[in-house]
Amino acid sequence: MGKVSKEDLAFPVDLLEIAVEFSGMAPRVPGVKPWYYMPLVLLAHVIYVNGYLCTSLYLLSERPFFDKMESLQCFLSLFHMFAKYCNVHYNTSPYRRLLATARHIWEEGVRLRPQYHKLTADIANEAKLSMKLILLLFAGAVPTSSVMTFIYNMQVESKDRETLYMVWDPVPDESWYWTSCLYEGSVMALSLMLLATSLAACYWHCLMAAGQMRVLQTMLEEDKVDIKACAILHQNILGYVKQIQDYFSGQMFLEVVLASLQNSMRAYMCMKMFSNGDPKAIGASFILVLCMIGPFIVCLSGHVVTDNSEKVFIAAYQGKWYASDVRDQRGLAIISTMATKIIRLHYRGLLDFNMERYSMVQQATYSYVTLLKGADVDLV
Repeated sequence: MGKVSKEDLAFPVDLLEIAVEFSGMAPRVPGVKPWYYMPLVLLAHVIYVNGYLCTSLYLLSERPFFDKMESLQCFLSLFHMFAKYCNVHYNTSPYRRLLATARHIWEEGVRLRPQYHKLTADIANEAKLSMKLILLLFAGAVPTSSVMTFIYNMQVESKDRETLYMVWDPVPDESWYWTSCLYEGSVMALSLMLLATSLAACYWHCLMAAGQMRVLQTMLEEDKVDIKACAILHQNILGYVKQIQDYFSGQMFLEVVLASLQNSMRAYMCMKMFSNGDPKAIGASFILVLCMIGPFIVCLSGHVVTDNSEKVFIAAYQGKWYASDVRDQRGLAIISTMATKIIRLHYRGLLDFNMERYSMVQQATYSYVTLLKGADVDLV
């Protein structure tokens, strides 16, 4: 086993804190207001709200029905983004308590369980990599779509040029083309930043809880099980997951419920545009893919917690409990009994968040698309 450095065992929260601070959701240092950029973030939000509102009202009277529907979806997405922003920004104390719990469990494990440092370092690397992938996935959307649009615009006349995402144009006058691109790009970048940060924070915490369950599994599979240490860690995990549940379940529910409705409408519009040869189909498809990633990350977050919770019960039985003394067997029996209740992230008991739920979301999306197609609604 290779030696693990102190840097490898550091609490892997730096990238998450930077993303949360940069998005304007919460300051990185408790009690310190990020005054140097917060006014810009708030100003961007004000422009975001009024810009979408004004363009929505304008499109209702002047543009084709497809543009009206797209404007309506964007306007609804505004409240979706604001909900994610407010979930952190106006609940800073619970957010800090959640991070403090994660840090306490992590540092206690590093201090008291040096034999598991290699596993702890692997968990830290997974958390860092997941954060980078999620943020990069959404951050890369703006330049990627911009390049696609500029390539298209180079092949057409100026009067036929499209805006960045080829979905809807807030200022249709071609003399305001670059202003439209700047406006739409800024709004999209801000939206994706809020979405990526919220999803990354949810998945990061679930991954950290699942990582501690992996440590617990390894401890239970040892020849000589430290019952007290296992019980304390299991109690800490249960408390941590409850905090995750209380903090993120509302946002996870919103993400899943909106997914099937919004994705079905976008998928249907993409089908209609492709059949009519509309170049905006490229941008609409790009937005559709991004909308499908959100519920996937939410359901994956719940899945990693549930999957590792099931493995804790299996590990408690597969260890050499029969070779332990009676006192340790009693302790293992209590841990096994508690582990039989599989940990599930859910919203008020109405629905669980797991990959089965994501499959149901996709099935519902397909059903709604089939319904719209059967109704033959002409959107373009």
